[in-house]
Amino acid sequence: MRYDLTRLGTQEFEEMSQALAIAVLGGAVSVFGSGPDGGREATFEGLMRYPQPEPDTGPWNGYGVLQAKFRRTAAQTGPDTEWFLNEVRKELNGWIKKDSGRVMRGRLPQYLILSTNVVLSPDPGRGGIDKVDELIRHYVTEKGLQLEGWAVWHHDRICRLLDVHDGVRRTYAGFTLTGDVLSDAQRALVALTAEQVPSTDFPTLLTGQAAKELMAQQWVRLGQAGASTNRKLQLSNVAIDLPAELEPGPDSRGHSEAVEGVVAHIVGHGDRIRRGRPASAALPHLTVVGGPGQGKTTLGQLLCQVYRVALLTDRPSHTLGPDVPEMLNRYQRHLRTLNVPTPRCRRWPVRIALSQFADALAKRRSISLLDYITDQARATGPINGLMTRAWLREWPWLVVLDGLDEVADPDIREATLAAVRDFLVDAAQAEADLLVVATTRPQGYRGELSPAYYRQLTLRPMQADRSLDYAEHLAQLQYTDDPDMHDLLVRRLRTAAAEPLTARLMRTPLQVTIMTLLLERRARAPQDRYGLFEAYYTTLYEREIGKDTPDSRLMDAQRRNIDRIHERAGLLLQIRAEHAGEAEAQLPEADLRRLIHDRLVEEEYGEQQAARMAGRLLVLATDRLVLLVGMSQASIGFEVRSLQELMAARALFTAGDAELMRALKHLAASAHWRNTWLFAASRVFADHEPLRNDMILMLEELDTVDPLAGWLMPGARLALDMLDEDIAAQQPRYTRLLLTRALRLLDTYPGDTVNRLMAVVHRITGHHPELIHQVLTAIDTRISSRGKNTVTALDALAAWAQHSGNASISARGRLNKIRNSIPPSLRDTVDQLRAHSQNAIWQSQGVQPTDTELEPVHTVLLRAIAEAGLPTARRRPLEIAAGFVTLTMSPHTDFHDPELQQSLIELVNGLEPHLWPYAAEVHQILHHWYTRQPVDDTAIIGLTQPHSHLR
Repeated sequence: MRYDLTRLGTQEFEEMSQALAIAVLGGAVSVFGSGPDGGREATFEGLMRYPQPEPDTGPWNGYGVLQAKFRRTAAQTGPDTEWFLNEVRKELNGWIKKDSGRVMRGRLPQYLILSTNVVLSPDPGRGGIDKVDELIRHYVTEKGLQLEGWAVWHHDRICRLLDVHDGVRRTYAGFTLTGDVLSDAQRALVALTAEQVPSTDFPTLLTGQAAKELMAQQWVRLGQAGASTNRKLQLSNVAIDLPAELEPGPDSRGHSEAVEGVVAHIVGHGDRIRRGRPASAALPHLTVVGGPGQGKTTLGQLLCQVYRVALLTDRPSHTLGPDVPEMLNRYQRHLRTLNVPTPRCRRWPVRIALSQFADALAKRRSISLLDYITDQARATGPINGLMTRAWLREWPWLVVLDGLDEVADPDIREATLAAVRDFLVDAAQAEADLLVVATTRPQGYRGELSPAYYRQLTLRPMQADRSLDYAEHLAQLQYTDDPDMHDLLVRRLRTAAAEPLTARLMRTPLQVTIMTLLLERRARAPQDRYGLFEAYYTTLYEREIGKDTPDSRLMDAQRRNIDRIHERAGLLLQIRAEHAGEAEAQLPEADLRRLIHDRLVEEEYGEQQAARMAGRLLVLATDRLVLLVGMSQASIGFEVRSLQELMAARALFTAGDAELMRALKHLAASAHWRNTWLFAASRVFADHEPLRNDMILMLEELDTVDPLAGWLMPGARLALDMLDEDIAAQQPRYTRLLLTRALRLLDTYPGDTVNRLMAVVHRITGHHPELIHQVLTAIDTRISSRGKNTVTALDALAAWAQHSGNASISARGRLNKIRNSIPPSLRDTVDQLRAHSQNAIWQSQGVQPTDTELEPVHTVLLRAIAEAGLPTARRRPLEIAAGFVTLTMSPHTDFHDPELQQSLIELVNGLEPHLWPYAAEVHQILHHWYTRQPVDDTAIIGLTQPHSHLR
């Protein structure tokens, strides 16, 4: 069989050569990792059953070396041969020069194997094979190289070795198979019996599934609504790659890395062999963390399409259907413009919407993730679980787990995470080459996907120039045939991008898409995030009622009712999404019809008239406005989650002011409701001036409800969120008051929250330098306390010092001055904090607490586990594993007991400053538990009356 070895890359080719050496020569082979190799990728010693057939001189018996030579652009036999001959000369010269490092430090080999991906001609006397042999023989006979035997594993020889050694062939199949790679899928089934495998051609099934998914996943969410012409937008036209920050990893020395394109980075990450590696080697999996509308789902969608294109490109076009070849061409062109490389390792892509999997899990707790994947694949043909497992064993996979944040119910969330862990165990047992990419919002996420196995990519906001480029690209797509409208829209977009407030509303792909639509119809953009999404809904509505049709006239007449329908549907779905089995947030069509009917009856329509009108309004809401869309058979929901949260926020305002404030206070701590809460807060500050003071007072009250709230500070965290969203950007007084509340977070612990606080502080003080004194005063007050708060304040200074500008320069100077003035016991802590990465700091310092220091904390945590009725872990609740402070206790641990809460707070606050990573982790444990407590529906369900029976 023919293999393409050029896609491997240098490291993968070296590793494959090592694997073949072990397969051919046996266990006497010792391999070496990356780095200076001293002329060897592997060594072997002893009596070998090699070469075969055995030569007259007998088998090799002694010390030998394997050296790999990879040429990335191998294509022509003549130049490739000359390149390889030159590489061989350099290697052999290293062995004959007595003063060379490898001779002086190493051991001279008796045997030598040279592996290369280049093709050497077998032409007797003139071909590359004989030329290399002649060159080595010359060094042995004329230059004193003391070799007793040698072998050259050139391209064709390696192909034959791969044919023989199936394990190695299988490991590198994603790189090396040529042409129609899916035609090799039948190999996956060789171990299955005829009774276990349907007669259907397995490669045809896989090709069909990949081609159908390529076509089915071609549309962008919000695509139809985002186009004034009602044309959908194709992923192959509008998808972009997004910037991110890659958290510190084992090789990064505690420093994060800027990633310019997440998809391109993941493709490169996926071009590494995972099979046969330790589970935690080089953090094999990735978590993409991003806020609402930042494009996480679209990134996962695009990533899977990248791999489908790679798999299908060489498939004969007549086997793909009439539209697939053209779609492949479109993606190839678009991916080139995005600088997304073609995957060298052509993984089989699987995308799982975790909300849908969680709902399936709620109905059938025994279903595994692999079972669920099989059920999805079964739609394309008779594929069973044995076939799926065989394919997982045979071929490298990419699995995208999208939307962990959408699984809100604590029990189902833990069951979902357990299913993911079990899937990784199944993959390890199958020796699978698996790459998992999970996505989540940051709210309520505390690293449940273990940082020992998942490296985190945090999406960065789009910079102004990138946002504007994307907006202009969308404008070009919309107005290809109307240059005047295109030019007008581009001018408006440039004006919006140049204004600080509106530029802040163009930081995500969703925001840019909405802004582009809005500026088609209005000269100026909204000034706040609620206003942006509200204007989007209004613009869609105005577009429809301006068409002068019977439907448009009915929409105009029924506008208030249609508004209420969307609001109640949004609130009802947001409530339901927090319950087990409802994570996908769908309303059966019959429930939506009943909701509409009840609204009309509430407005005193007659029963028959309400029944008739409900059917018409249902069609208008789902077919014309297209915010509510068909999600599955006979079920309807919001295609974009942020729009559901917008409508839920609007619903809160349908009651009186007092009811609104009670509802907001009730929802304030919930991670599930956070985006809805911020939409509502934005509307209060924009349109309800009398309630602004009440909002500030509410934030203070939230932090004084009980001792736990005072320790966790949900109000201060919300103040930080509001500052980050620029909710009070037009009201300097409230910006100052919110900053006062947010700076209370300096009374917590170092970590991500403080880092984020100082990033927001840096931005705000850039616009309001008069606030710098307020921030420095808050920091100085904590530093003077010489306790826990000192550590957090120093962390804040270290975080501020990471930025640019005069304030950050001042922070760096202040940090150095403070270090020299504080007690020696705190200086090491300052040095740790200056590295500015909690996990990397803890790992690099190697500080281990004593048993007596942490024993009281462990005792209280174990008590919480016992009170929850959970089995007591054999391990301690908190441990250091792989350099990370990790939680080994169940997330179902019950912290409701006020006495237990108080004991834990006092113990953690009493820990010595150098144990701040442990204190911060316990603080995060309780904060995560606190924000994941389900909201009591009764406090808000009245706002959806009179249809509370739909719960």
